[in-house]
Amino acid sequence: MYPDQQIETFLRSVGGFAVRRRLKSDPPQPLAPSQIFLCYVPAPDQERLLKLFDFAVYPVPLLGLGDFDGRGRQFRHSEQAVVDALRQALVGDNSPGRTFGPLKQRLSSVSDREPLLLPPNNFFLSHERRLSDIFRQLRSWQLQWNEAAGELHSEMFDADKLPKGLRGQEKKELYLDFRSVVFLGARPREFHGANREVNSDAGLPELMQLLRSLYRFGVPLPEGYHHDLQLEGGKEFAGLDFDCCVEGQVEAHGSHVNVYPNDYVRAERKIGKK
Repeated sequence: MYPDQQIETFLRSVGGFAVRRRLKSDPPQPLAPSQIFLCYVPAPDQERLLKLFDFAVYPVPLLGLGDFDGRGRQFRHSEQAVVDALRQALVGDNSPGRTFGPLKQRLSSVSDREPLLLPPNNFFLSHERRLSDIFRQLRSWQLQWNEAAGELHSEMFDADKLPKGLRGQEKKELYLDFRSVVFLGARPREFHGANREVNSDAGLPELMQLLRSLYRFGVPLPEGYHHDLQLEGGKEFAGLDFDCCVEGQVEAHGSHVNVYPNDYVRAERKIGKK
């Protein structure tokens, strides 16, 4: 159903549109497009399509279009069947489209308590599992959106427990991963490291990384948004491993580590690992 050339055409179309809109007004406010749905026909190889877009788009399966009619022809070839499937998927009762509104409201709040904003490849659930495993279940509709935090652990922090992140009487409930790394969302005035601009004819990896930095499940993210990763008690990172989308596995050193939505890792000192 989804050969490489077709998938690449989809990504280049979406990524190229986003890039052109950004270049027109440096960047546009608000970000355009304002939301991205990926409507697809369910198929055995659908993960090849979903994986390329990763967690940047909101996945909408068009149920029934992969079935066959009495003549042995898939319903995806019928214009009326496609229209009906789109209508049911986007506006039908309990449809994916109906779920998107509340999800967009959640993601737009940019809250420390929103698990869907965490960097998926650098939040460790165990030695073997990452948050990206949960995200993959969400995008294939094996889990409901309100079940994302089921395996996550959080604690209340104050300035004594997190002296490099909180001030005075400030208190926040924050997520910790399996390695006891604390994920503190950057304050709006601390957003930095603007997304690197690319041309609309850039390579597929560059377009994919740009989309991942701009959107989470189809919802635009603020420019420069990231998580400030710290250790409790002001301890410093001394060679803890992270997965950077650009440099691969790296050791991080220093008081904190910045991780962006596309899992780009920035630290006071990074050492690449072969």
